Amino acid sequence: MYGAFLASELAYSNFEEKLQALESVLESPPRIARLAGVPHTVEPGPLETERLKPLLTQMGLLGSGAPAHGEDEEEEAEDWWAEEEERPPRFPEMLKLLFDSKLAAPEEIFVQPKWIAGGVIERDCDFFGFVKAADLVKQEGLILRHLLRLVIMAGEFDERTGDPEYRRISEMSTRACQAVDPAYTDKFLAEAVAMRQAQ
Repeated sequence: MYGAFLASELAYSNFEEKLQALESVLESPPRIARLAGVPHTVEPGPLETERLKPLLTQMGLLGSGAPAHGEDEEEEAEDWWAEEEERPPRFPEMLKLLFDSKLAAPEEIFVQPKWIAGGVIERDCDFFGFVKAADLVKQEGLILRHLLRLVIMAGEFDERTGDPEYRRISEMSTRACQAVDPAYTDKFLAEAVAMRQAQ
């Protein structure tokens, strides 16, 4: 149900919002999520500013004061556990708030804002440049698997919606993975295709 909801809502979004939404439902260890948080340089997109914020504010689910973007990421990383309940919701969490508001009983759906593929794509698909900049060299394997899972998810959204931005996410993430380990990338994606065909 949440996937169908995202596909519908993200029709109003830009490329960066699609990236954030897809990445947010792929769980990563807390340390990776903290070090690869969505930077304040990522501007709020049209779905957030023109639909989510006004709608959630009108519903009383979002305060009209504090912005959801623009926090200092270093301070946020240091105080992540102390201020988790105090900070305003980020874009993926706004999507979850809206989804929950439509249900009689909210579903247990994991949402974790982060900017892993976003950070890699910003560096022209330079995987190693990203992990070094984010201090995630020791987590290279987890980052690679995250990107490969994103390739699969973006492909599914592409099939569902026909939106070329999902194909772009898939292609750019694949390109980054191929530069790291082409054999593993091909094997992982081939196995994923085989599993889908067997279902």
